[in-house]
Amino acid sequence: MNHMMTGKWYVRRWALLVLVSVTCTSLDAEPTNALLDKMNSDEFDVRSKAYAELKVWAKKNIESSPEQLHKAWKASKQPEVKSRCYELMKDVAIQRRFGKGKGFIGIRMQEIAVADPGNKEPGNQEKLAGVQITLVMPDTPGEKAGLKMNDIILGVDALNFGKSKIPPANARFGFQQIDFGTVTRFGDYIKSKQPDDTVTLHIMRGVKKMDVKVTLMKRPASADVGVFGRGTIDPQDEKDRFFETWLRSMAK
Repeated sequence: MNHMMTGKWYVRRWALLVLVSVTCTSLDAEPTNALLDKMNSDEFDVRSKAYAELKVWAKKNIESSPEQLHKAWKASKQPEVKSRCYELMKDVAIQRRFGKGKGFIGIRMQEIAVADPGNKEPGNQEKLAGVQITLVMPDTPGEKAGLKMNDIILGVDALNFGKSKIPPANARFGFQQIDFGTVTRFGDYIKSKQPDDTVTLHIMRGVKKMDVKVTLMKRPASADVGVFGRGTIDPQDEKDRFFETWLRSMAK
C-alpha cells in the first residue's frame, strides 16, 4: 500500500512538473493577453510596469519576439498598445540583426600625464598616463556614476594605461598634456562593450585614487559624427532601412 501511494505521489509530481513546464514555455513563446491589456490601463504606473515586463520578455526571447510583437501590433485595436508594440518590435528586430550596440559613458576627454601621488622618490621623471575628463554630459552613465570634470582615468577594468617618461624640461609640471594614445585606447575599450555592461574606472581625483563602477548605455549615432559635423555613414540609416525591409517582408 505504501509503495502504491509513493508511486502515485511520484506520478502526480511528474504531471505537475510537466504542466508547469508547458505553461512557462507557452508564456515565453508570446506575450500574454493580460500583459497587453495592462498596457492599455488608465493608470500610468500599471502601463509602465506592463511595458517594462514586455521589454524583459522581448529581450529574453529575441529570436522570436519581433514576429510575436508584429502579430500583437497588427491585432490590437488600442492605440497605446499598438504604439508600444511597434516601438519595441523595431528595437528588438534591429538588435537581433545588429546586436545591442556599442557602449557609451558620456564624457569628453583629453590625453594627460600626471605625477603619481604614491611615488615619493625625488627627481623621478615617470608620470602616469591617463585620460582627463573635460566634460560630463547630462543624463548619461558618467553623470549617474558621479564622474566629475578634471577626474583622471588611469585605467578601466584590467586595462591600465601605464607610465611614461616626461622630458626633463617639462618635469616641473605636475600635470602635462601629452599624446600617449590613451584616449583612443580607452574609447576603443568602451565601444567594445555593450549597453548595460558595467565597467570599473580607476580614477584619480585630486591626489585620491578610487574605483568607480559605470553601467554603460547605448552609444548614440551623434557621438560618431565627424569633426566637421558630418559623419561618413550614419549607422542609424542602415538600421532604419533594414527594419523597413523586414516590416515589408512580414506583410507578405
